Amino acid sequence: MDSVTLNITSWTNTEIVVSGFTGYYGSGNWKLNSGDIVDVQVWNAHSGEGPSICSRIVNDQTAKLCSSLEPQVQSVNISGIWKANIGYVYKINQTGNEFTWAVVSPIRESARGSISGNRVVATYNGDNGVATVPGIIVLDKRNRASEIRWNNGVVFRRQ
Repeated sequence: MDSVTLNITSWTNTEIVVSGFTGYYGSGNWKLNSGDIVDVQVWNAHSGEGPSICSRIVNDQTAKLCSSLEPQVQSVNISGIWKANIGYVYKINQTGNEFTWAVVSPIRESARGSISGNRVVATYNGDNGVATVPGIIVLDKRNRASEIRWNNGVVFRRQ
């Protein structure tokens, strides 16, 4: 028996509307916190194809999950130059599911991390200290990594 389930108010071929949680949600540790990563996975009941997956980071304003599901990508390439919403420029090098980055400007910082599906986790070290931060990779319409949304609020955009 599932302790926490979803209250689904509508389900069509293009949209699933979730109005909240049922069961034991909210009691004990059964709750979402700011910074948690939520994955929604849907399989086709007739063909067995799937999953389609959508990941979102919960923030303080809302726990809205997804307005659409994105196909799960087996291998995501994040190598290249990225600019963050905090003004830093990052150069990411990737080998397989592992990557490193160096901040090009304006501070000294390097990181090592790993990728699993559309999830990413990195441990960075530099002028702003040391930390480990998870995030999600957002794909554009061509299934190319276009953003990395870290759960600390930093967003990388591919240049």
